[in-house]
Amino acid sequence: MFYLNGTQIDEPIGWTGVYWTRVRHTGYFGIWRHRTAKVLGVGEVGFTGEARSILLSLWKKHRINASAIFEVEEGGEIIYQGEVDFAIHSDDGRYFKVSFRDEDTELESLSGLTVSIEPKIEIRFPEQTISDGIAYSIADGLSSPFYVSGTQHSIPLASSKNGEGNGLSVSTQSVVEPIYRNSTDRKAVLTLQGKVIGMWSGSGNVNFVAEVTQDGAVKDSRTLTILSASGSQQDFYISDRIEVPQGAYLRVTVVGSAGMTASYSTESFLTIYENSNAESSLIWGLTWKQAFEALVEKLTNGTVTVSSDFLTKGNGASRVLTSERNLRGYRSPLLVSFKSLFDDFNAIENLACWKRDGKLYLETKADMVKKLPRSRVYDYEKLEHAPSPFFHSTCEVGYANWQSETAAGRDEFCTSRSYITNQQKIKSPLSVVVNSLSAAGKAMEVLRRNPSSDKADTNQDERLFVIEAQRTGNVYVAKIGDVSGVLNAESVINASLSPRQILKRWANVLGINGKASFAAGTGNYSASTFGEVESSDVDLESVPQVFSDRSVMIETEMTMRQYSQMGEVIEYTDHDGETRAALVNEDTYRFSSGKVSIQAIQLTDEYI
Repeated sequence: MFYLNGTQIDEPIGWTGVYWTRVRHTGYFGIWRHRTAKVLGVGEVGFTGEARSILLSLWKKHRINASAIFEVEEGGEIIYQGEVDFAIHSDDGRYFKVSFRDEDTELESLSGLTVSIEPKIEIRFPEQTISDGIAYSIADGLSSPFYVSGTQHSIPLASSKNGEGNGLSVSTQSVVEPIYRNSTDRKAVLTLQGKVIGMWSGSGNVNFVAEVTQDGAVKDSRTLTILSASGSQQDFYISDRIEVPQGAYLRVTVVGSAGMTASYSTESFLTIYENSNAESSLIWGLTWKQAFEALVEKLTNGTVTVSSDFLTKGNGASRVLTSERNLRGYRSPLLVSFKSLFDDFNAIENLACWKRDGKLYLETKADMVKKLPRSRVYDYEKLEHAPSPFFHSTCEVGYANWQSETAAGRDEFCTSRSYITNQQKIKSPLSVVVNSLSAAGKAMEVLRRNPSSDKADTNQDERLFVIEAQRTGNVYVAKIGDVSGVLNAESVINASLSPRQILKRWANVLGINGKASFAAGTGNYSASTFGEVESSDVDLESVPQVFSDRSVMIETEMTMRQYSQMGEVIEYTDHDGETRAALVNEDTYRFSSGKVSIQAIQLTDEYI
C-alpha cells in the first residue's frame, strides 16, 4: 500500500521502474544520501487522482518549501519513506511528477550556514602574560660568519624588532649595548625566549650569557645556552626568567674562545616578555559538545538532538573552543558552521556522523562501524574485489592557520606536516588539514599579551582556537603538554593536537599504507611531543585497523522488504569460504528486477 501524508493513495505511475540508491556521504562518512526518485526510461514518479490534488495544493501554498511524506507499506510495516522534493517536479495536468529526498537533505543544505553561539564556560590558563613582548631577529646583513677575536662579544642582533618596550636599544657586532633597560618605578621580571640556529667552529664551546648590570656592577649573570662547536648547523633554545632592578639593564653576550668562527641563521631570534610571571587568566568558551549541540539545535529548530559518546566520554570531552576576541578578554560569540566545525573535528580526530530518527550521532570512524546495524547476504551472483579507497600516496596533516606575527611563533609545533607513504604506484593525496581552527599555543599567548584590538596579531583576527582542557569544578583548566625542544616548554599546551598526534589518530584507517615518512613541514621541526619528534616517520600499522586493503562489489537478489531492512554493515561468505564483513559505501536497488548492487569496504577480522 502507498501513502501520501498519511492518506492511502493509488500506486504512482512508473513505480515499478524506480531504482533506489544510497550513497555514504564522502565528508561526514556516516550520513546516507538517499536518491530514490528516478525511474528507468520513464522520468519521475507520477501521482494522479487524490495524490495529485494533495501535491498541487501544497505546491500552490508553499512552493519548494512544501512538505509531503511518501510511504510504502508491506505487511503492516513501512519499508520505504521519502520526502517529496518539490524543487524537482513537473505537472502535465494528469500526473504530478516528482523526485524524493530523505530527511538528511535539509541538514546538508544548511551545513554551510554560519551561526552565532554564545560561550558558556570559563577556561583557566595556567599563566597570563600582561604586557608586550619585544622580539629581535637576526638581520640578513649579519647572517654571514663573523670572527670572535676576544673572549666576549654581544649577540649580533640587528634591527628587526617587534613589540613595544621601554628604554630598549639593539646590540650590534661592534657595539655592546643593553637590549633592555628598566626605566620603570618597579622591579621588572623578564622572560627570555629564543632560538639560535647556526654553525660554530674552533676550539671549545660558545656560551650565550645574560648579564644584569646596575651602577656599573654585575648583579646577575647566567648562561642561557651552551653552543657546542661541531662544524655543522645546530639549533639551540633559550628559555629563562631573570629579574632586572629599577634602573638596571640587561645585555646578552657571546662568550667563547678567541679564534672561533660563528655563523647565524636569519631564523634565529630572541623574545623578551616583561612581567610574565603573573596569575592565571580566565577566558570564555564552549566545550565541543556544547558547540555541536547549540549548532544543530539552531539549524534544525530543535528537531534534531546530538548523541555522542565521543563528545561525552572520549577525547571530545576534553576539547574546548574559543575565539581570538575571547582570548583578548572579551566575552564574544563564536561564529561557526556545521560543515567547517565538523570538517575540522574530523581532521583532528577521524570522525563520522550519521542521522536517524531525530538524532545525530557523532563518533570516531572505528566506533561508528561497531555501532552500525548489520545484515547477512546469503547468496550472490557476483563478487569482485578492488583496492581500498584509503590507499594514499601522501598525507598533508596539521593546521592551515598556525602562524603568529611574533618571532616566538616560529617555534610553534601545532603547524603542518607532509608525509609520504609506501604506496609508490598511485597518486592519491589525503588532506587532513584543519582550516578553521587553530591549536597554536604561541598565537594564543600573543593575543592574551595584546588585549587591545589595535595591538592584536592580525593573522589571528576572527579565528577560532581549540584548547585541551580538564574540568575542575565549574572551570576548565588548560592542560600542560609534554613537549620538548620548544620555547617555554613548561607551559606548552595542546600537545596531543600536534600534526603527528593527529596522523596517529588516522592510523586505524590508513594502516594499509604501511609507514608514513616525513617529507616537509612548517614551524618547529625538532619539537618532540610525548617523546616523539614531530618530523619523524609514523608507523601507521601500529594501531588496530578498521578497514582491510580491499573493497568488494556484490550483486544479489532481494525482496523490497529485505532491501529496506539491510544494514550498513553486511556479512557474506567469500570465494574461499571465509566469513567477511564490509561497510557499505553505496548500494542500488532496482524495483523491477529485485537486483541489488553493493559497493563496500572490507573490514578487518577485528571488526567482524
